[in-house]
Amino acid sequence: MRNSERGLISIFLLGGCKAEDIYKIVQLSKFLWDLEDPDFKQFADKESPNMIFYGAPGTGKTYTVKKNIEYLCEGNSSRYEYVQFHPSFTYEDFIDGIKPNGIDDKGGVKLELVNGVFKSFCIRAKKDPDNNYYFIVDEINRANLSAVFGETLSLLESSYRHKVSKNSDDNAEAIGENLISTQYSALLDSLIAKDEKKYKHLAYEIIEDDEGNKHSKFGVPDNVFFIGMMNDVDKSIDAFDLALRRRFKWIHKGYDEKVLISHCKHNDKDFSNIKDYAECASALNKYIAEDLGLGLSYEFGHSFFMKISSIANPNQQDITEKNLEDLFELYLRPTLQEYLRAFYSESEIEKKLKEALDVFKKPLVNKSSKGADQSEANSSD
Repeated sequence: MRNSERGLISIFLLGGCKAEDIYKIVQLSKFLWDLEDPDFKQFADKESPNMIFYGAPGTGKTYTVKKNIEYLCEGNSSRYEYVQFHPSFTYEDFIDGIKPNGIDDKGGVKLELVNGVFKSFCIRAKKDPDNNYYFIVDEINRANLSAVFGETLSLLESSYRHKVSKNSDDNAEAIGENLISTQYSALLDSLIAKDEKKYKHLAYEIIEDDEGNKHSKFGVPDNVFFIGMMNDVDKSIDAFDLALRRRFKWIHKGYDEKVLISHCKHNDKDFSNIKDYAECASALNKYIAEDLGLGLSYEFGHSFFMKISSIANPNQQDITEKNLEDLFELYLRPTLQEYLRAFYSESEIEKKLKEALDVFKKPLVNKSSKGADQSEANSSD
């Protein structure tokens, strides 16, 4: 807990507030204090319920999403789900499929039809139509997205959502609206026909036709928001074909000097030369993007530079040149070196890394030199 939060609690206790009310007030104050984030409104836009936060590593994509989701869901973790995609993530993991599920009586592996994480989440959201639900995917571009979504991709569009919320159009309430059969629907239908009580939990919706046959259908409820995060420096961004791209709203997160300064000031590290340090960070990123010609995708996010708080001594008032050198060697150099390998020869890389360190230190060194010259001039007077 920050000192500012402790101060607020002390004030409210003296004023006679109840403990549970104090907690809510402090959390709300903390949220509003930290927010300064126009992206917050994006999380409640039902016209565009699918969004991708993209940008260079360390720009606060995950932090932004977690901060906003935890607040919007009021601590109810059942209303959001975090998943990390990877190259082995499949349709069976996402929607449904036949997977190992225990050991049978003979000691062999038992294969069963099971729901994937997104289908299970949609079933949960459908049962609570009065609240918004948030499905969050980190590193969304690392999986084969067309294979993962399969035939369910079109259901992400707002106009093709299954209308379940109380604000939905009345005309869209008919059974079967925006529901489809999936790859394993035929198998599930046969299982439900044999034992509906045992298998009906696997179905998002069961519809009975005119002949009395029951069919399992899948849809994406209109109270579900789909949020992805990705580092666009990763070349697997090409996994997004046009069909996928047009279904998402794209929100860029870049290096933010204000966030860096604010973080240091409000985390018991109010360095006197924090603005000079921020200039150093901006100078390095400009060198990477423009001088090296790598572009904005290869800049360092502000979270890399926040690590200066752990490098400086606890009671240190100023960020020193030695602090910058340590930060560069420990956290910046290894990543930048990997970036450069794709564009420069090994003999050139060391030269570029040295130039990068000099550029990084220059604003702070110049300010220190001017300060020393001014002190010397004052002394001579």
